[in-house]
Amino acid sequence: MLHQFKIGAIVNYGPADRLVSAPSGTYIITAHKPALDGQPPEYRIRHPGEDFERVVMENELSVA
Repeated sequence: MLHQFKIGAIVNYGPADRLVSAPSGTYIITAHKPALDGQPPEYRIRHPGEDFERVVMENELSVA
């Protein structure tokens, strides 16, 4: 499955799990990860206010 977003793209992140605490605002795509069996492609993203990256599924992202 192909990735919808390119590395370096600016996106909005909306966690599928409402218990996940994440800052609002835009994130940058830092890397592509392969999709797991039957799942959407995954990405590594980073928020400018955090010192770490998150691994998220494509269906949790939208165009900023």
